[in-house]
Amino acid sequence: MAFSTTRRAASPWSLSALRPLDRWLVILLVPVWLASFILHAHVAANGLLSASAFFVADASGPSAFPTISSIMPGSEAVVDSAGLQVGDELLKVGDIDLQGQTGLKAGMTAFSQRRVGRAPTLEIRHDGVARTITMPVAELPVPWWWPMLFSLSFAVVGYLIILRAPKSPAAQSIFPAFMAWALSWLPYPAESMWKVAATLLTFGISMLFAGPLLLRAAMLLLDAPRRRWVLNLPWVFAVMAPMAVSAFVGFPFPAEIATRMHPLLQVAVYVALLGILADNYRRANSVGRRQVRWVMLGFYFALAPAAVVTAFVAAFPDAFILYTVSGLGLPLIPVSFLIAIVKYNLFDVNRLISAAASYSVLSIVVLGGVFFLIPQLAEMSAQSMQINPLVAQSLLSMGLAMTGIPLHRRLQPAMDRVFFPERHAIEKGVQTLTAELPACNTPEDVLTLGGRQLSAAGAEPFAIFGSVDGTFTTVYATGRGIPLALDTSAHFGEVLQRRNRALEIAEWLRTPELADGLTAADRATLDAMGDGVLLPVRGQGALAALIFLGPKASGDIYTSQELTLLTAAAQQISSELQRFASAELLEQSRTMQRTMRRYVPGAIAKQIDSGADLEEGQREVTVLFVDIRGYTSIAEGMAPADIFATVNRHTARVSDIVQEHGGTIVEFNGDGMMTVFGAPIALAAKEAAAVRTARQIVEANRATTAGDAGAPAAAAIQVGVGIATGEAYVGNVKSVDRYIWTALGNTTNLAARLQALSRDLQAAIVIDDVTARRAVGEIGGFVARGPTVIRGRSDPVSVHTLST
Repeated sequence: MAFSTTRRAASPWSLSALRPLDRWLVILLVPVWLASFILHAHVAANGLLSASAFFVADASGPSAFPTISSIMPGSEAVVDSAGLQVGDELLKVGDIDLQGQTGLKAGMTAFSQRRVGRAPTLEIRHDGVARTITMPVAELPVPWWWPMLFSLSFAVVGYLIILRAPKSPAAQSIFPAFMAWALSWLPYPAESMWKVAATLLTFGISMLFAGPLLLRAAMLLLDAPRRRWVLNLPWVFAVMAPMAVSAFVGFPFPAEIATRMHPLLQVAVYVALLGILADNYRRANSVGRRQVRWVMLGFYFALAPAAVVTAFVAAFPDAFILYTVSGLGLPLIPVSFLIAIVKYNLFDVNRLISAAASYSVLSIVVLGGVFFLIPQLAEMSAQSMQINPLVAQSLLSMGLAMTGIPLHRRLQPAMDRVFFPERHAIEKGVQTLTAELPACNTPEDVLTLGGRQLSAAGAEPFAIFGSVDGTFTTVYATGRGIPLALDTSAHFGEVLQRRNRALEIAEWLRTPELADGLTAADRATLDAMGDGVLLPVRGQGALAALIFLGPKASGDIYTSQELTLLTAAAQQISSELQRFASAELLEQSRTMQRTMRRYVPGAIAKQIDSGADLEEGQREVTVLFVDIRGYTSIAEGMAPADIFATVNRHTARVSDIVQEHGGTIVEFNGDGMMTVFGAPIALAAKEAAAVRTARQIVEANRATTAGDAGAPAAAAIQVGVGIATGEAYVGNVKSVDRYIWTALGNTTNLAARLQALSRDLQAAIVIDDVTARRAVGEIGGFVARGPTVIRGRSDPVSVHTLST
């Protein structure tokens, strides 16, 4: 599942388009933020941005005075220089008597008396002795414009997101969340009592909503439905509001407790956010996972430097200025959300992640060397070379730092292999292909080598379609659910003929100038290919072949860099095919196609023989895929004759069971079979028939052994079955010398994916929710798995499984 970025045709955004909760949050937060931003700018222009240097406790009685309860961390020096101590009584602020006042009222009164160029006086009493001092004020640890920049970045990005995806639940929740975070950066006005009160109020509002709304937005990041009680869980972090206010004024919680608890609550929010993003990643499809990576990368770049610097400053307090600088990365958080939603493929986020991992490892090594190894080496060098130890330490530190770049060049490829092995496999496959293509002697050698190297990248299914007499038919294939032929007449063929680079199937379907003009059969063919890629291959100036790569095993999308590599590979294959004459290309394609030919299944042949028409068009069917599990491993220990006999026995057994329950065998492919229920002959309760068929196939094969009955290495055959019900295009697809009856589309693709998923789920049978609901009397023993991420699918699919 991925974030929706569909625009509305009319106005891009309006309050009425928001859900009620988000609408009221926007009505509250946007005006408050605008007022706070203007007020903050005014106070900053007058040089009055500051923070309280001390906390005040309530007076113990009507005749007593409030007392200094604690000192703001980091303000000890300025408080000591003013002569203020914990326990001192606060008698007056200027001419205002504080007898009997609460700590909150006394603190607000003191802070509100600041004026341009003048700090208020405090009358205090220590050990019974009264005296007057100038009120100490803690200066902000950052330049005055930093909070405004951070606040503006969150507000602007939040608005851009809601403009880009006004109907998306995720965008609607992100906008108020970002407004709350924007407001949290503006808590420092002074000059008067009402401004101080407004500061506390707006800061409390921002802390009330910032944590819960951010977590809620993360839950809805992929527009995935969530239970109401789950969406309400983040509101436990609303306790940040009173805790944050107490850290400034000592009310309603003691300041000592609040100053410790508030940072811990912030850390808890980030930990919860990380857990939610991880759960989103698990649920997401290829695009959604890429969007989650962008968000996580933004948080990493924003928070990792701050975490490292915080640890460093804790060890070396004099380097506090580094702490302020480390916060410059915080605007990357909203920017990462914006990129994830508006242009998730703007850059290769995978390469950025591996580069970040590489530099992070090197930074840890370099910093460790600077603080632990370099001082000792510098001392030894200084003694042996008679130079200043500081000079030696500086030179050694610079030398160690300069090794970072060459080490990064070696480390990042290793990181790529660890984190993104498929991209490494594509790069290696293209390199090997480029090196070996010149040695190919026939067009068949060229295409076979291309298929072997490109399919090694982990894409499944994979196919090469060769051009024979104007039709593209399968000449090389791995995996299930591949169309037998591609009709390249009309618009479908025109798009392929003028394409000179890799074409993503999803891009084809969502781009109007490419999708307009596609027939129902064309769309069904593209649906069957899922999130795959088509590579055009040319020979003698014409389109000679099409290479199809299915979704990657990881479920990730093909990056722009990978598409460039694949395009280069296709062009290299095209260049090699230029060496062969057109007649030779045609003959080789015919030869390869004949080796891949599927025969006409019996049920279809009987329909034809009886004179009945094979109706074409959209029809609801139930599709079943069955595959021998571990076929390659079984075949490795058997003689060719035994392999042939085993497959024949399996095929005959499965065929009998399918025909017994009214199914139509559409294709055989080595160890696999595709069956349709409900076409070309209508079948009542087709879902139940398919489930009964699957159960009987599993039971029958448990008693079937590989090889001859007396073979010592005989082993029980296990199968995996996938079943899906839905609309499909059924009808004839033109091949080289005949028409092939088949079923194409999303349902076929799903059934093939469910069959492949059976291994991962350790299940004998995997069915979709539609089949389960309609065959409820046949699914005893099945377990409902709920929404499950399936490679090559846009959204998670609810599945039911029967264990092996």
